[in-house]
Amino acid sequence: MKESIDLNLTPPLRELRWNGHTLEAHVDGSIDLELCLDGVRFIAWPRREDGRYAQIFAYAPGGDTRLCFEVRHSGLPLHAPVQAEWGRAGLRVAPPASSTLDAIDPMVEERLDLAAARSRAALKPVDIIVPVYNAPAAVARCLAALRQYTLDSARLLLIDDASTDPAVAPLLAVAAAWPNVRVERNRKNRGFTATVNAGLDQVGDGDVVLLNADTEVGPDWLGALRRAAYARAETGSATAVSDNAGAFSVPELEQDNPLPRGWSAADAARALLHDAGLVLPRLPTGNGFCMYLRHDARRLVGKLDAKAFPQGYGEENDWSQRAERHGFRHVIAGNVFVAHARSMSFGEERRRELGLAGMQVLRKRYPGYEAAVGAQLFSWQRLVLNWRVRRLWAMAGSAPRARVLLGDGASAMAWSGWEVWRLRHHHKVIRLLDADGSEQGSAEVDALPAALTAWLQRHGFEAVTTAGVVGEVAGLLGFACAERPADIRYAFRAAI
Repeated sequence: MKESIDLNLTPPLRELRWNGHTLEAHVDGSIDLELCLDGVRFIAWPRREDGRYAQIFAYAPGGDTRLCFEVRHSGLPLHAPVQAEWGRAGLRVAPPASSTLDAIDPMVEERLDLAAARSRAALKPVDIIVPVYNAPAAVARCLAALRQYTLDSARLLLIDDASTDPAVAPLLAVAAAWPNVRVERNRKNRGFTATVNAGLDQVGDGDVVLLNADTEVGPDWLGALRRAAYARAETGSATAVSDNAGAFSVPELEQDNPLPRGWSAADAARALLHDAGLVLPRLPTGNGFCMYLRHDARRLVGKLDAKAFPQGYGEENDWSQRAERHGFRHVIAGNVFVAHARSMSFGEERRRELGLAGMQVLRKRYPGYEAAVGAQLFSWQRLVLNWRVRRLWAMAGSAPRARVLLGDGASAMAWSGWEVWRLRHHHKVIRLLDADGSEQGSAEVDALPAALTAWLQRHGFEAVTTAGVVGEVAGLLGFACAERPADIRYAFRAAI
C-alpha cells in the first residue's frame, strides 16, 4: 500500500498519511474534524497545539489488523473511505465495511493468569446489596432481572429505607421467599449511604456488589463483573457500563443513550457481552449504581462515609480515592451492561444538587481528582470501548441470541434458540467453531485450559457443557455448566 494517498480529497484536506500506527491529516487552516472507523465516529478530532491532526492507534479497535478510515467535517466526508493495516504503512481505497466485529483482548496475558492465580475469595458467594426507596416500578424491574440472570452462587440483601410508597412492601415480600434472599427494613429513613453501610455490616468480609434499585442486569452480569475485578491483582473495584450512568455511560459520556430500536436491556447486555471486547478502562473511581468491591479492598478501606455523603452522590468516589491510597485501582467492565433509570428516588433536580454538594467535598479532600478523571475518561481503552458500542448500536439488526459452547460430540438438540458454538478435536488440536462453522481459535490439547480461559471470556458464552476440562475451567471462571438450559442454576430460583 502507498504510504500516503491524495486521491479524491476534498479541501481543506490536503493529505492523509498512515505509518502503521499513526494516522496524520494535513489540512489548510484550523477546523474541527471527525475521525470515523467503518463509517462510525471514533473521535472528535481537533487540531493539536503543534498544528497537526494526528491519532496514534495502540491496536486496531475492530479486533483484527484492518482499519477503515474516513475524515469528516460538519458531518460531510472529505474523501472516499480508505483502508489501512495496523503495523504496516500505507493507505488504499477501502471496500465496504464488514458488519461484524472480531474479538479483542489487548490484556490477554493478564486474563490467562486468572486461571492459575484465581483467588478462593473469588469463588465464594458474592453478596449483592440493593438499597430500596420508593420507585416500585423500577424495583420490580430490578428484581425480575436479578432473578432471571443471576447465576448460582450469590446472595441478595434488599434493604428498604423506610419507603413511603405502599407498593414497595409487597414486591419485597415476594422476593423474600426466593432462595438466598434476605429483606430488611429501616424503621426510619437513614439515607442511601448509611443504608449501604448497614448492609456491609451484615454481609461479612467477602466480595460485595452495590446495586441501585433502578437498574436492570443482564446475562452473565455477575460472572463477567467478577472476572473483571480479578483480572488484575491491584484492582479494588469494577463497575459496569450503562445507558445512563454519567462517566460510565456508553457510547456517549454523561448522556442518556437510547438502545437500538426494538432491543431490550437484556438484548443490549448480551450484545456487549459478545462484542464490546475485554478492554478494562481505568478511572480513579467506581460508580455505585453497579459496583463490585473486592474483599481485600474492603478490608483496608472500610465502609462509605455516611457523614459527608448521607444521600450518596460522592460516597463511592470518596471510597475509591481512599482505596487508591492503599494501592488499589478501579476498572470499567466494558462487556457488562446494566441499564439504569437514574434519579427515580430523588428526581433530576435533587440529584443535581446532591452531585454538586458531593463534588465540593471531593475537591477539598482530593485536589487532583477531577484532573485524573478527565485524563482517564479519554484513555485509549475508553475510546475503543465507546467506539465498539457505538458501532454495535449503529449496525444493530436482530437481537443477539444466548451463546453456548458444546464439547466435541455433545448434542445441540436441547439448545434450540441458542447460538451454538462447538469444540472439535482433531488429532492433538482442539478447534473452536462458531455457529456458522468458522474457526475462531485453535490450541494443542495440552494448552486447552489456557485457551479455554481466553475463549470463554472473549466470546461471551452464557453456558458450557460440563464434560471434562471444558466444564472444569468454565466452573472455575464462574460460567454456567449444564447439559441443557433447564439445568442452569440460578441464585434466586428454587431448584426444580
